[in-house]
Amino acid sequence: MTRLAVHTLLFTAFLLAACASPPSQGEGTGVRATATPLPTSTTAPIPTATPVPTAVAPSPTPAVPAPAPSEPSPNLSHITTRPKPTIRLGSSNTSVAGLISLPELGAGTYLGFQGGLYPGGSNEPPPEWEAAGLAAAAEVVPRDANGDPNPDGKIVLLSIGMSNASHEWSGRSAYFADVAEGFMEQAAAYPDRNPQVVIVNGAVPGRAANSIVPGGVFYDTYWPMVMERLSQAGVSAAQVQVVWLKNTNPCPGQTICAGGNLTPARGDWPGYAQELQHDLEQIVEELEARFPNLKQIFVSPRTYGGYALAPLNPEPFAFETGFAFKWLIEERIKAGRTSPWLDWGPYLWANGLTPNPQGLTWTYDDFVEEDRTHPSPSGVAKVGGALLDFFTSSPYTRSWFVARP
Repeated sequence: MTRLAVHTLLFTAFLLAACASPPSQGEGTGVRATATPLPTSTTAPIPTATPVPTAVAPSPTPAVPAPAPSEPSPNLSHITTRPKPTIRLGSSNTSVAGLISLPELGAGTYLGFQGGLYPGGSNEPPPEWEAAGLAAAAEVVPRDANGDPNPDGKIVLLSIGMSNASHEWSGRSAYFADVAEGFMEQAAAYPDRNPQVVIVNGAVPGRAANSIVPGGVFYDTYWPMVMERLSQAGVSAAQVQVVWLKNTNPCPGQTICAGGNLTPARGDWPGYAQELQHDLEQIVEELEARFPNLKQIFVSPRTYGGYALAPLNPEPFAFETGFAFKWLIEERIKAGRTSPWLDWGPYLWANGLTPNPQGLTWTYDDFVEEDRTHPSPSGVAKVGGALLDFFTSSPYTRSWFVARP
C-alpha cells in the first residue's frame, strides 16, 4: 500500500469518527484521552457571479488535457472554465502556478472572473458600505440576556464553521493534545481587551457548509449544538452580535466523502465556488433568524491547500473558496443589505511560501502530518494572530473589542 493510500485511509477514518460522534463541547470529536476538555467560551474582562466581460468574445477554449501526476501544477490562468482538475496529493508544493491572492489579483482575472476583495477589482469597500460598517459597529453594545442594551451586559463574539475554523478559533484539536495559541488563547492574554466580550466557539469538526444548511445531513444537530454552547458559556442567543464565519465544502469532484457521511462538492469551475456561495448565503440566513441582535458577520477564506495528502479541500479549491466569500459580499453590497453587515475578516489564503499582502505564508509544517490540511499548532497560532490583529485594529471592531479608556 502506498504512503498516500495510508494517509487517505487514516484521514477517512478521522472524518468518519468526526461525523459519527458530534462533540458536546468545543473540539470533542475524537480527542485523545489526554486532551483537556474544550472550553466553549472566554470572557474578555444561487445568485451566480457574472464573469468579467471582454472587449472581444473569446473563441471556444479547447479541452486541456490533465497533466500526469509527475508533472508540475498546471497554470490555469488562461482558461475561462474548466472541468474537475487533476489533483496532485502527497507532494510538498510550496506554491501552485496560476494562483494569486484576491487582493493581489485586483482588477485582473482568474479563469474569467475578476479579483479584488470588492466590486470592480477594488480592495477598498465602496464609501456607502464602509459607512454602513461603522454604523453597525456603533450598534454593538453590551446587552442583557433578553437582548436589551445594558451597561452590565455582554457582547458575544461567535465562530461558525468546520474543523479548521474550530481549531484556529479555540486552539484545541484532535490532532494534538496541548492547547495551541488559537484566537481564544491570544484574546484572553490581550491586556486591553474589553472584559464584556464573551468569545464562544461554535465551529465544529466535520460540519462543512453544505451539511449545516436546511436539508443538510447535520442541519438538525449542528444549530442546537451551537445554542447549547452559548448556554454553557452563560450567554443567550439575544446577546450574539458578531460572528466570524469560515467554512467550505468537502471532497470537490469526488464521488464519495467520509464514507458517505458528507456530500462531495462540485469539482468544476466556477461551479465549486458558486455552489459554496449559495450554501454560505443559507448559513447567513440561518444566523439572521437565530440571532436577532446580530450586527456584524466577518468572513475568512481557507488557508493554503497545496500540501494536502487527502482530497478534502486541496488546491485550487482552497484558493477558489475566496471567490465564494467575495461574491457573497458583493451580492449584499449590490442589494444594500446592511443588517447584519457582512464583510471581510482576515484574508488567510497565501500561495504557500509566497507572502500575501498581509504577510502570511504557509509552510509544510503549518499543517498536521496526518493530512497536511488541518492546521498544526504553528498554523493555529498564525490564524489566531491574524484574527487578534483584525479585531484589535479594524475600525469596524476596535470600538467594541478593545476596552474603552
